[in-house]
Amino acid sequence: MTTILVTGGTGTLGRAVVGRLLAAGHDVRSLSRRPYTGAGRPRLHPYAVDLRDGSGLAPALAGVETVVLRMVKAGARLPVPAGVRLQPVDVREIAARLVELASGAPAGRVADLGGPEARSARDLVRDTLQAGGRRRVLVPLWVPGRLFGALRRGENLTLEHADGTVGYGDFLAERSGGGAKAGGAVEAGR
Repeated sequence: MTTILVTGGTGTLGRAVVGRLLAAGHDVRSLSRRPYTGAGRPRLHPYAVDLRDGSGLAPALAGVETVVLRMVKAGARLPVPAGVRLQPVDVREIAARLVELASGAPAGRVADLGGPEARSARDLVRDTLQAGGRRRVLVPLWVPGRLFGALRRGENLTLEHADGTVGYGDFLAERSGGGAKAGGAVEAGR
């Protein structure tokens, strides 16, 4: 098997990718800002690397055949942009796809992976708050500019590749132990 480096290997997505790569028989180098022992996982080799200045990166990359870059997730506490839809994908499905791609031959640009549904940012934030038993006032925020114009037009969506199978409601139910808690969002003007 190959030696694969995973940045952010101790984060939510990173742990899922690392676990699947190890299960597939790969040697894995896991990068994180802080040292991690990796005890009990013989093919897991942790490296403390600061990607801001590159310290520790050269030894971590030596002999690596494939690099899996961590994904950045947006927190639910961001202002709620008006008119923007998102297509969330379950982290386990992303991890499986990344491992499949990292384990195979170089593929260049591959097809996108989208979640099974596109939902408004407002609905996603509202449902996330409700599942966590929190109440917040949701105020629509109209963000100008080309980037948010593209988001409002749905250019971030990949509806033709809605290959994910776990809906956001299912994710929230699993995360909260089977059901959403009372609470939720209060929307401004409603």
